[in-house]
Amino acid sequence: MIQLVGNDDVLLAQDRGELSQALEWYQKSLQIDEELSNRAGMASAYHQLGTIAQDRGELSQALEWYQ
Repeated sequence: MIQLVGNDDVLLAQDRGELSQALEWYQKSLQIDEELSNRAGMASAYHQLGTIAQDRGELSQALEWYQ
């Protein structure tokens, strides 16, 4: 996953419940990773996006990200 901001910043945003901000950062990271064909980064971003969807109670969306 390409670091747009410090990983600690994103995790802190998640811990504070600022899920929309964390979601935006992970989506931007995913976009860059896809453009660079960075499969490891893409996998990490997909996982984090799934975690955020799960935290928001969007279980069907979380399942899509995890797959």
